[in-house]
Amino acid sequence: MPWSDHSDDDDAKAASPKPAGPKAGGPKAGGAKPGGAKPAPKPSGKPGPWGAPPAPGPTAGPERGPEPTRPPEREAPRKPPAGGPRKPPNPPTADDLTIMLRRWRQRATAEFAALQTSHALPAIAAGVAGVALALWVGSGFFLVRTGEQGVVTTFGAFSRVASVGPNYHLPVPIERMELVSTSALQAITVGAGGAEDPRSLMPTNDGDIVAVNFTVQYRITDPRRYLFEVKDPVEAIRAAAESAIRDAVGRSTYAQVLGGDHTAIQDRTRALMQAVLNRYGAGVSIVDVQIVAASPPKEVTPDSVAVAAARQAVQASLNNAAVAAAKAASDARGAATKMRIEAEAYSARVTGDAQGETSRFSQIDEEYRRAPAITKNRLYTETMERILTHANKVIVDARGAATPIVLPPEAFRAHGPSVEATTPGGFP
Repeated sequence: MPWSDHSDDDDAKAASPKPAGPKAGGPKAGGAKPGGAKPAPKPSGKPGPWGAPPAPGPTAGPERGPEPTRPPEREAPRKPPAGGPRKPPNPPTADDLTIMLRRWRQRATAEFAALQTSHALPAIAAGVAGVALALWVGSGFFLVRTGEQGVVTTFGAFSRVASVGPNYHLPVPIERMELVSTSALQAITVGAGGAEDPRSLMPTNDGDIVAVNFTVQYRITDPRRYLFEVKDPVEAIRAAAESAIRDAVGRSTYAQVLGGDHTAIQDRTRALMQAVLNRYGAGVSIVDVQIVAASPPKEVTPDSVAVAAARQAVQASLNNAAVAAAKAASDARGAATKMRIEAEAYSARVTGDAQGETSRFSQIDEEYRRAPAITKNRLYTETMERILTHANKVIVDARGAATPIVLPPEAFRAHGPSVEATTPGGFP
């Protein structure tokens, strides 16, 4: 059924019966007979939330009391037009929806007006207010876990630090609470863009430029100072890190910065950062500074690679020379040690022999003083024995020899065997 622009009262008026007019041939208008129809009485009572009931119309016939109120009659379904089935109703338009929303708003306004006249509204309002107050007061409970601290502020000013466990603060906006982790390590990175980041470029002690990318790890030790002494703690840590690393790199050479060992630079940077942040009262502790990468600017990267290769070649030559020098020194020390040991052994042997000869001579001198003739013969015999033991000997017995003696050639060879010469007759 299509939407129509009329209200419920209009529907009620349309459904109520019309007053009957004068019949044809009857008395004229204005000549009402006794017992004719009287005007319908006005409906009594206050209107309900859905409007007043429709007023019954006058009816012809004998005079009687007002008819009881009855709901409006529905419009009888229309018969389909001749020639085919009835077409479906048109969909509602924007005007129909506007009319429907207006009716709903009117009915809601009437219901709310009826509710305001009752005594239930103050109780409901009080209940809602009580629940809201309880939720507002209960919103101040909070829990601080291990490794955290809760910083409570009163109207934006620092009030206290809540310890581990359940705690309470006055509801917002009187007091507010912020949890701060004091055990977790936090990190910031400086110069992550490499050589393209202007903040990573810094001069060295020998006048070169390097790009340094490093990270800083820190831990919050004083939440009150961390939140209230410095406007932006993270930016303050970053600024202190950049200043400290520039000082440490400015005290180092180009080769030291590009080398693999950055321990001295990292330690100096961490110490300088901690001193600066303590002076600021930032409430943080610098745990570690780690240089991730150090490289030359992109404009001189090819030349820097060639220089690095040359330096590596020089370093390799120096290492080889050092190895050769160490080997030569070791060999020389070994030879010197061997010579010293041999000399010591020779000295000990000669000294022992001399001491032995001296002792033997002393003993012989004693024996000679006691028996000179015997001692002379003994010395002669021992001397000849010592000499003849290693000499070639030819023993000739010249008794009865008439011809010259011919010695064999072996007698003249060094260390040859002893040869005994014989006479032609075969006699010794």
